[in-house]
Amino acid sequence: MTLILGIVAAAAFLLGGVVGVAVTFAMARRKFAAMNEAAAAAGQLISAHSQQALTDLADAHARAETMINTIENARLSTGRAKLSVTGLMNDIARSKEKFEAAAQEDWFESALLTRLTRRNEAPAE
Repeated sequence: MTLILGIVAAAAFLLGGVVGVAVTFAMARRKFAAMNEAAAAAGQLISAHSQQALTDLADAHARAETMINTIENARLSTGRAKLSVTGLMNDIARSKEKFEAAAQEDWFESALLTRLTRRNEAPAE
């Protein structure tokens, strides 16, 4: 009888161990499945946000390129304008020198007076 009791106890112990291991595996499988689902959801969320971030980054890069090109064009235009103004100032200075040289000649003053007289204007002092 002790032997049967020992066998029954061993079988119950073995059955308890098998049931415990099965329950532990089932709980681990559920936990692993839940972790897998959470990881997949996080991956999808990160992927979606990463795609939006990449789109925003590409848009910002394109806008920066446009701004750089605009600034570069403005700088070049400013340089051309500066050269044009310098050239204009030189042309004005040369014209002034020619006018002053012509004004020093005797015939210029009499021609100017004749022209003003025809227009009935007084010479400027």
